[in-house]
Amino acid sequence: MQYQNIPYRSGKIVVLGDLHYDSYQRFTQCPINQWNLQDIVWNADALILAGDLANGPADRWAQVF
Repeated sequence: MQYQNIPYRSGKIVVLGDLHYDSYQRFTQCPINQWNLQDIVWNADALILAGDLANGPADRWAQVF
C-alpha cells in the first residue's frame, strides 16, 4: 500500500475497503492486525472506510467502529 499525498503535502489519507470485520471476528482476528496495517492507519491524517464493513446487516456496523 502506498500513501497518496493530499494537495500541498498537508497530510495523508488512507482508504480501506471491504473490511468484512465480522468474518475476522469469528476467528478472533482483526483485519487491521492481520494485514499489518497498524502503522499506516495510525499515521494517517484521515481514514476513509469504504465498501462492506460487515457481511451482515447494518446493525453489525457498531462492532466495526
